Amino acid sequence: MTLGSNTPGNRMKDMQSSTFLSRLRRDQKGNALAIVAASIIPLVGAIGGGVDLTRAYMAEARLAQACDAAALAGRKLLTNKDADDDGNIKSSSVAAQEIQKFLNYNFPSGKFGTGTITRTATINDEGELNITLATTMPTQLLRIVGIQSLGLNADCSARRSGVNVDVVLVLDVTGSMSTSLGSTTRIGALKSATLSFLDTLDDLRTQLASSGMRVRVGIVPYSQTVNVGLDLYAEDASYIKTTGANYYSNQYLVTKPSTNWRQRSSDGITGNVSLDLSGFVSRGHSSGFVNAYNWKGCVEMRETVRTINSTTSLDSIPSGAWDIRDVAPGVDGAPAWQPYILLPDEDYQTSSSVYAGRYGPPTSGSATSDNTFKKLDAVSQNKTRVPYRITDNSSSVSPTRGQATNITSIDTIGPNHRCTDRVKLLAEATKDDLKAYVNGLNVVGNTYHDVGMYWGLALISPQAPFENPNTYLASGFSGEERGVNRYIVFMTDGKMEPNASYSAWGQEGNPSSANNHTVTSNTETNRVNAHRRRFRMLCEEAKRTGIEVSTVAFSNSVGSTDEDALKLCATSEDHYYKTETASGLEEAFQKIAQNIGYLRVSK
Repeated sequence: MTLGSNTPGNRMKDMQSSTFLSRLRRDQKGNALAIVAASIIPLVGAIGGGVDLTRAYMAEARLAQACDAAALAGRKLLTNKDADDDGNIKSSSVAAQEIQKFLNYNFPSGKFGTGTITRTATINDEGELNITLATTMPTQLLRIVGIQSLGLNADCSARRSGVNVDVVLVLDVTGSMSTSLGSTTRIGALKSATLSFLDTLDDLRTQLASSGMRVRVGIVPYSQTVNVGLDLYAEDASYIKTTGANYYSNQYLVTKPSTNWRQRSSDGITGNVSLDLSGFVSRGHSSGFVNAYNWKGCVEMRETVRTINSTTSLDSIPSGAWDIRDVAPGVDGAPAWQPYILLPDEDYQTSSSVYAGRYGPPTSGSATSDNTFKKLDAVSQNKTRVPYRITDNSSSVSPTRGQATNITSIDTIGPNHRCTDRVKLLAEATKDDLKAYVNGLNVVGNTYHDVGMYWGLALISPQAPFENPNTYLASGFSGEERGVNRYIVFMTDGKMEPNASYSAWGQEGNPSSANNHTVTSNTETNRVNAHRRRFRMLCEEAKRTGIEVSTVAFSNSVGSTDEDALKLCATSEDHYYKTETASGLEEAFQKIAQNIGYLRVSK
């Protein structure tokens, strides 16, 4: 038996005869360790890249979110004054500070280990705010392969967009608005705040116009009545009752076209009377308010019910309460409005003269063509002349004695006593268009919140008497018409105070009045409650129709009951503002204006 070549001895001889390298070549044990050692650097780089890039992605996503939030916040506060001629947002502007505040909150300094964030903010010709953010984030594992940091960037834009906007400002211009307020007065502060509000709306108007949409503004100055009659008459002459108008008289009035006065001594009238006011109305409408004895345009509210009190449901308005039902005359049997006209009722006497009527002595001057205010001399003192002509349609009547004078003062004791300035219907009016009107607002009268809210709603609602379209798109733009967002801003400095001797509800001190305008036959307290409830009912009606209501109490002395009514009138608690200062009022108006329309992230 012979052994083969593969014997232990033979194998030993073979190993002894080979070199070290050849043996190493033939021996593969331990090679994996070398391979791992050689690949560890690229492997760490690959893994580190995944980790660091994931971190960078998360950081950049968070930066983008912060950018969007900052753009929306900044755009809300941005005005035309906040950018330089090249469109760069000024670093000192409120908008720039708001942008930085939101960046600091949503992406604090050093988050994810990032460095300083560089920021640019610009606004383009279409009102779009563009923000660019850039920073770096240090790597953790990629630095092994020489990458020390990763760049992070975010670009975002925001603009107002989407719908047309209608806004009505309902402004308290009652006597208390003349109260001193430091270097100005409440009415002065209101004028300034209103112009600032309109300036912000001009900015919104520019943005929406680029997409074929519009911003319209209306203004309702209110006290114990509202001057809307001339606009009603222009809309439809039948909206104003000129014949058969019922009033409560307390001595003197003119009732017959054939005579220009009635004699108190033998034919005095106390009670309800029916007047023909066609001449009084037509002169005011055709020639405007030149003479105080022409109709200036204020109206009485329509017939109502006396069942509304502090507990009446707010869910709907009673069918017979025409004074707060937003329908045009003729709709569901609704009556027309009748002219606001204060009738004379007392004598005014000095040591030498007697003047018929409560309107006081005229200023000095010669007789005018109207000859409407007749001064009685001390000799006759028969008290048989009335101070103004109601029913005579002619332009000239010679008085038997005395003189007449041209009186244009808003608060002249006359038929237009305490009639406010005329309303501004909704129109695409700019700040410059309305500046003279706002600065010319006068203060007069007592506080009836319900009359202001009623006409604010009437001016902005879709139905007659002032119909407003629910959609709009400017000519030259294609696509479907866009919707309309509606807003009422209601500002007052006082409590409900329906105790005027004469108001839009007639002479409420004489509840037996047959014209059924008065809200209650009971005490003044009940009258206040009835008017306050009407105000609340109108607020709820506005909100039911989709109108966003903001309310502003411009006084710290507004009673708790009236303040609660203002709070509840607003769309939400965030839509109610209270301030005592001029700067506070302007800030409140600015916040409201900046939230009108809606913002969207556009990139």
